[in-house]
Amino acid sequence: MHAYSVAFSELDQTTPLSFMGAILEGGYPFGLVIGSCGDSARSADCNVTDPPLKMFAEMVVPGSAFGKDFVGFNFPGIFNMTLMYFMSLTDNAVIQISRSKIEAEDEILHLEYAGDTKSFPMEQSALAGFRIQSSKPVQIILLQQAPCLAYSVQMRHTGDATISLILPNSLFYIKYTWWSPPIANTIPHVVVVIRIEDRVKLRLHHQLL
Repeated sequence: MHAYSVAFSELDQTTPLSFMGAILEGGYPFGLVIGSCGDSARSADCNVTDPPLKMFAEMVVPGSAFGKDFVGFNFPGIFNMTLMYFMSLTDNAVIQISRSKIEAEDEILHLEYAGDTKSFPMEQSALAGFRIQSSKPVQIILLQQAPCLAYSVQMRHTGDATISLILPNSLFYIKYTWWSPPIANTIPHVVVVIRIEDRVKLRLHHQLL
């Protein structure tokens, strides 16, 4: 068996490609990684006159793993921007976002055509999970961008960015393990997305939490 890799980049002027709403199909199964392919090291305080390029990537789930029922979440911390991006492979997907606050009204998004992409801003205080339901299978990607220096005059400038998949509830499982990369100036964090009534059976190293 031979392995191949084909890369497309918006930095390649010979291959104009928008990652928003692109539908890639093949005659045989393949994988897809999305993100930014540019990066340059700069100072930790994000030099405004010479800002860094962003480098981040995520291998997305195939269309067969898109879902209709999700739990939205947010990472604790300070972010300049937190957005959820919704993508559909079919026409006329209607998405309902039910916030955790009782008094808050539900948000409705419409993805009219296959390949449509829409964003939804996350509240910085929305640490509790909230429900997302769709009439058609969709994929959700969480995009976050941190400020340069917390509580500083440069907080309006953007620093590092990250993207994460929000997987549908149908892909949840009963056992996980994880790894925290040894990267300087990072704070390892774990978010457990679980129904409230199921928390009584949650165990860490065989001990009930």
